[in-house]
Amino acid sequence: MSTILRPISRLVGRAETAPELVLYRGMLERSVESLIQYAWGRSAPSSAFWDSLAVSETTPKAAPGRVVFEAAHSVLAKYWPGLASTEPLRAFQILGVGRRAWARINHEVRGRLTARLLPNPQDNRKPLLHLLFELHPDEPENVGSYTVFQLQVRGRTSAILFWDVSPFIVREASAADVEAMIRRSLPSGGPKERWDRLVRGAPVSEIPGIYWGAAQERLTSDALAFRTLEGLEASVRVGEPSRRSSLEGWVSIDEPDGASACELDREIPSSIEGEDSRIDLEKAIEQLDPQSQRILSMYYYEGHTDEEIAGELQISHQAVNQTRQKIIRKLRDRLSN
Repeated sequence: MSTILRPISRLVGRAETAPELVLYRGMLERSVESLIQYAWGRSAPSSAFWDSLAVSETTPKAAPGRVVFEAAHSVLAKYWPGLASTEPLRAFQILGVGRRAWARINHEVRGRLTARLLPNPQDNRKPLLHLLFELHPDEPENVGSYTVFQLQVRGRTSAILFWDVSPFIVREASAADVEAMIRRSLPSGGPKERWDRLVRGAPVSEIPGIYWGAAQERLTSDALAFRTLEGLEASVRVGEPSRRSSLEGWVSIDEPDGASACELDREIPSSIEGEDSRIDLEKAIEQLDPQSQRILSMYYYEGHTDEEIAGELQISHQAVNQTRQKIIRKLRDRLSN
């Protein structure tokens, strides 16, 4: 088992501003620095910066940030009660992979903070502030995490927090549980109905892999549900024309006289027929990176499974599935434009 390197710099930050907002850069850098210094117990965080990003007791209980804050505190108190009772507890981090989990507090929290200031199309006097957090690249692959910065003022706690619990979900939940979770996250009406139709035409066992691939894009919960929906549709519709294609007369997976779902799943999609289609498809494939081309060849032409490809390329089968879904979307977009 490889040793995880512990860099001297545990928590680092940077500021990024749009060109037209460069005058704000100094203020943004000081704000990010204040959050890092606060984790080390050296100073208080910038109040304006904190107030614009933190969740507190006034945040609705159903809001994702509030739910995650309470869940993270519950996990810390249950498994590391000594750390949970630390005074003052300015920051904590919980990480887990497989059956192993560990926690860090205050100056031991590690990662990379990136503050981005973007123009606000609704009000150019109020730029949009986004704070992103990444684990250090030397953390184990596919690790789930909670990272929380918290502040107590007059007995009230507020917090800036980040989380990525998709590894926990994929590892611990059944395929049916993941399917139900995604369905609950979709709005009623068209999206839920579309999801239900797709689930009837695809093995539920595919859904955790599709969800995992979407989760790697670090999306919001709503966007993650929709991206999983798109991934499931891409899996079900492999071999069919793009929604934007004007082609008629193609055979549906559900047609009894058509090709089997298995045969269609091994067919690379094309939006037009004939020699021109083959040439366009070959050109599109040539523009893919070498690993994508190899995955495409092994899956569609050589008939290997995701697990077999993962073993050959020394990557996770979730990464294979994610790359394959992206390849299909990319080829379909190029051929339908």
